[in-house]
Amino acid sequence: MSLAERGLLDTLRRECWVNRGMPAKPETLAKMLGFDSAEIDAALPAVMPFFRVEGDLLICPELDELREMYAERRERQAAGGKRSAEKRKGTKLENGADDTPSNLQGTSKHPAGSLQVRRPDQTKPDKSKAVYRKGDSPPVSEAYKKWMADDGDADEYRRMTNGG
Repeated sequence: MSLAERGLLDTLRRECWVNRGMPAKPETLAKMLGFDSAEIDAALPAVMPFFRVEGDLLICPELDELREMYAERRERQAAGGKRSAEKRKGTKLENGADDTPSNLQGTSKHPAGSLQVRRPDQTKPDKSKAVYRKGDSPPVSEAYKKWMADDGDADEYRRMTNGG
């Protein structure tokens, strides 16, 4: 592979890790990456053995398998943690400890009436990212659709995807 082809492969893999896929159309891909369409057209055939086309997206099967392996590992760790917690709970009961949770918090220095309760309209929105399962395609935001319809540039795309 040439240096340009290796760079495109690395870039596509990184974008696929974050976004699960990239557009399969070379023109759209060039717009998103901020390069000339001719450069992408020239380098794309060399990197295509590492990707598959699903609908209108380029997907990296190797990264999908890696993501699935990490998800299975997290599930096994969570199950192990639950088994360990149950085991500790059983040991505590056998040693004569009561099953009521202990109160390890100290008393507050502030009277209960002085604490402000957060109003529901002031709460922060959930900042967690959506989890996608294998085979799901990520939802496309309205901002992304607007950006694709306009003449957006690569810097704007990076800001939209939290890349810069």
